[in-house]
Amino acid sequence: MNEQNATSRQLTLPPEDRVITAAPPTLESRIKTAIKKPGVLLSGAVRSIKGRDLETLVEEFSSDVTLVLGGLSDDQERLGHENDQLRQQIAALEKRLRELEKRQDAKPNREGLIRRLTWLSVTFFGGAALLYVLKFLLT
Repeated sequence: MNEQNATSRQLTLPPEDRVITAAPPTLESRIKTAIKKPGVLLSGAVRSIKGRDLETLVEEFSSDVTLVLGGLSDDQERLGHENDQLRQQIAALEKRLRELEKRQDAKPNREGLIRRLTWLSVTFFGGAALLYVLKFLLT
């Protein structure tokens, strides 16, 4: 019980009373650690493979790759179908656009017609008004 009280007291010390004994890592120690990491990774991989039958591992890998490639093939086929459908939709929309452009070209240009009629009427009525003014002044 005495040991438990000692550890609980040790754990409940306020942060300012705790002493940090580890020095910050130096450049040399960081380089050594970086050099060791790939070796540790490789040795861990070798340890996980040791004791297992290599043929079994190859078979598992082959089945996993086959499954992934099968899924990729299905995805690519689906995307191909979607691409074909989109091409057909684009072709239909382009055809519809051409039809609408033809209709637009076939319709008389109402704005141009209205503009011409306006100028014609202004010219006609302006000329008539000028004639009346001249007739009034000359008589």
